[in-house]
Amino acid sequence: NLLAPDSLTPEARAQALLTFVTDEIAYEDHGRYEIFMKPHETILSGQSDCSGKVVLYASFLEQIGYPYLLLYMQGHICLAIPGDFPESNEMSFEHEGTKYYMVETTVPGFIIGETRTIPSLGEADIEFIQEPGYDSKLFEVSTQDSLGFLTIEVPAS
Repeated sequence: NLLAPDSLTPEARAQALLTFVTDEIAYEDHGRYEIFMKPHETILSGQSDCSGKVVLYASFLEQIGYPYLLLYMQGHICLAIPGDFPESNEMSFEHEGTKYYMVETTVPGFIIGETRTIPSLGEADIEFIQEPGYDSKLFEVSTQDSLGFLTIEVPAS
């Protein structure tokens, strides 16, 4: 991987991929609207809103096998990852017994565990947490309830 060589620690690889997303992909705010872009569209256009940058970063993390959570907030989305990071920005929290560090893809030069956001983001801002994967779980933070997804079986025709 050119952006995050295997010779780096997992945390350094995650940071290297984040640095690409924060520094090489411009943040484009669409106001109250989200424009969904696939990772390759975000790379080709060189710009995206928070959701496009999160999807791109999540796809990079998937490629290197690094775990992450999606964090949904009022009008915003970011990620959180586990690992051995500093805690100077006070943007970490525990979820199901694992410490996670919030990752902001819209702030150029964001350093995991160090960079503070303006306005400051923290655990209190998180409304929903989603664990990615085939059997994805979505947690409502205020109640700690796991929200189920409706599955509809369509008869074969």
